[in-house]
Amino acid sequence: YDDPAAGRKLSSDSFAPGAWRHLFVTIDSANQAILYVDGRQQISFSTSVRPTAISRFSIGQEWDGDTASDFFAGQIDEVQVYNYALSNADVTNLYTAQNTFPGAVTDLVAEYKFAGNTDDATQFGNHATTGGAQTAKDRFGYGSNAYHFAGADSVLAANSVQLNSDYTTI
Repeated sequence: YDDPAAGRKLSSDSFAPGAWRHLFVTIDSANQAILYVDGRQQISFSTSVRPTAISRFSIGQEWDGDTASDFFAGQIDEVQVYNYALSNADVTNLYTAQNTFPGAVTDLVAEYKFAGNTDDATQFGNHATTGGAQTAKDRFGYGSNAYHFAGADSVLAANSVQLNSDYTTI
């Protein structure tokens, strides 16, 4: 974690290159922060640094004023940002859930979350296209998280091996 006033905050552990790591940084309302690696607390520190309405939120690099700097070299997968500080138990539970291979024992062959697009969230990538359906608010009132069908609209996924089965639940 990079705080211009307090400096960079790093784990004291060393990690072998080429392996995926699960990272979390939580910051509470009292400016107390915790860095977690692979579900384990590494360090705690104080910081007042947060993304603000006038700053840029970036992944894979930082900004020094209007200049992009400190670029990350590597792979990043599944970035999540919460509007509160997760508890230690929350971080542990997310680490456990997110490190279970999604294709281990599942018969889910397509999942269309309709989160602003018609992408399939499964490993099969059976992405769809809209045939006139428009994004709409979902059942919780969040915009572009559902689709509105006006009676002649559709969402169409191309035929694939995964979508062909004698047994189907939708």
